[in-house]
This record gives sequence, structure tokens and C-alpha cells, in this order.
Amino acid sequence: MPEINELIKTEFRSVSDHFDLRIAAEAAERKKLAGYIDRLEQRMGAPGSRSSGSGSASEAVANITAAIQQAPGFDSLRKSGAGRLICECPSILETKTLSSTGLVNPQTLPGIADSGRQDLRVRSLIQSLPIETGSAFFLQETTLTPNASPQVQASAKNEQTLSLQGVTTPVETVAVWTGVSRQALDDIVSLQNFIDTTLRYAVEFEVEKQILTGSGVSPFLTGLIPAATSYNTALTSGVTAVQQADKLRGAITQLQLAGRRANGIVLNPQDWQNIELLKASTTNEYLLASVRQMLAEILWSRTVVTSTFVPSGKFLVGDFSAAHIRERMGMTLDISDSHASFFIQNLIAVRVEIRLALCITSLNGYVYGSF
Repeated sequence: MPEINELIKTEFRSVSDHFDLRIAAEAAERKKLAGYIDRLEQRMGAPGSRSSGSGSASEAVANITAAIQQAPGFDSLRKSGAGRLICECPSILETKTLSSTGLVNPQTLPGIADSGRQDLRVRSLIQSLPIETGSAFFLQETTLTPNASPQVQASAKNEQTLSLQGVTTPVETVAVWTGVSRQALDDIVSLQNFIDTTLRYAVEFEVEKQILTGSGVSPFLTGLIPAATSYNTALTSGVTAVQQADKLRGAITQLQLAGRRANGIVLNPQDWQNIELLKASTTNEYLLASVRQMLAEILWSRTVVTSTFVPSGKFLVGDFSAAHIRERMGMTLDISDSHASFFIQNLIAVRVEIRLALCITSLNGYVYGSF
């Protein structure tokens, strides 16, 4: 029996020690939790104490502290150090306008955006052929009076007089260049292509200007407008309320009377717009065509090309087979550092040029006039 009592006491002490350890551990956890709550109160600002921060941030922290302290179960949690607390707290974030400026690097887009390019199409009306010398020589008929007639047998035949003159047209050069650093060409991927296309456009721009308005004094080409015949206003004298389109039809007739067939019209963009926008006075409908059916720029069955080198209020109607372009050298791009001190400055000269002549083979192939 004494052995049984001793065994019971030993087991009781073991269980008691186990519970003592559990109680001590729980007490330590409660103490730890209580300390955490105290630190939280100090950090967030206890009632009546001075909260950290200033302005709206301090007010937000004070509101959160008040919400925690007023939540059901806060007092028992603080005393016992055990339990669970649920409360709704206001947001501590301030509403401000945020910006990524300076934080995110912009993405570089390919290519270089140009400032605008005109549609240069006058040259497309004229045939281009190669030439192997620095000038073009051709024979040009000045006048023709047909002298054929029915003939009586064994009688003398009528003689035809030919009026010809030799014309020499020199090949002229149209060129442009620009300088750029070698580093820029290496570092900016799209720069070389941009320079190439821009310089080519500059040359084409000047070529169209010369084709239309060139004075013919070297190094300028002989333009179509200076070589054209003046419009004969009498051709539309019998037309009531003459419009722009009427005068263009008169110019077509003028070429027909001279033995030429007009196949192209060159207008200023503003004048072409005015023609396209003509409306009937009663129905207000467009006269030229339906807006949806404007598939090509054509008037009186002739191709219309617009160019800013034809002044507003003027027009050029022509048989464009009466002239042709002779190219000695097509559009050529050259790159070199052999200019001034470019070599030691690490600069590159880029040049684009073309050599050509404009041969106007007929004296009556074009009509130029005013609206």
C-alpha cells in the first residue's frame, strides 16, 4: 500500500509540474501580447498623448487609435492579454495625385516623325529617258502649213515647206547636302534613313519647281510655264457665267486647235478644291461628282495634278508628250568626311544630287492662263 501511495504522489507531482509549465508559458504569452499592445499604443498615440507626425497623417493615426480603444473587447484583451479583437479602422492613406514622371523611362519609338511632305507628281506626267552626254540636241518644228492637194495627172505636185530649228538643252545638276556627326549616325538608328529620304525629297521638290517654273538660264531648267502659250480667253466668250472648269475646257480646245491632245492639267491645290466643291444653286448638290465616288483626280477626262508651284488662280493644261526628261545621272547619295575639317571633327557630309535636262520638243504643247 505505501508503494501505491508513493506512486500516486509521484504522478500527481508530474501532472502538477506539467500544468505549472503550461500556466507559466501562457502567462509569458499574455505578458508578451500586453507589451505589444502597449508599444502599439505608444506608436499610434494614446489618448491625451502627443501623436507623431503632423497634419492629416497625425489625425489618421489618432483616428485608428480611437477605433481600437473603442472596439468591444479591448479592455478585457488588455487586462488578460488573451483573446481576439475585431474593429473597423479608417484608412491611413492620403488621397493625392500621383505621377510617374521621373520614375519610368519613356519608350523610344522607331523612326523620325517628319514635318510634312508635299505630293510631287508633276514629273510623273513626263516621260524620262537616259542620256549619255552633258547636253541634249534635238530638231524642233517651228510651224507647219500642210500643202498637200489633189493633183491633175502629169501636173507638178505641191511642195511642202518644213520649218525646223536645232535646240540644245544642257544637262543641269540639282543637289543638296547636310552635315552630321559620326556618333549620331551610329547612335540613332533611324537617322541615316531619315537624312536619305529628306535630302531626296528636297531634290525632288526643286526638280518639280524647275520643271514648272525654271527660267532656262543655266543652271536652271527651262520650265513648262515660261514656255507655254497664253490662254486664249475668246474661246469661252460665248459661255454664260464662266467657271474655272469652263476655262480649263477652253484650254483643252486651244491645244486641239494647235494639233495637240491635252492629257494633263496642273492646278494649285486651292483651285482644285474650289472646282471639286462646286454645287448646284438650287439643289446644293456637288456638280463634279458624288463625294463617295471620287476615286481619281480627273476633269474633262484629263488627269489633274496639284502643285503649289502653280500660283493660286493660275492653271497649266498640256500635252505632256511634248516634253521629256533626259537623265544623265539618277538620284545619287554620297557620304564622305572629305569636307573642310570634317575628318578631324568626326563629321560626315551627306549629299544627294541628280543630273537631268528638260527637253520641250514642241512650242505649242502647253497652255497657261488665269481663272
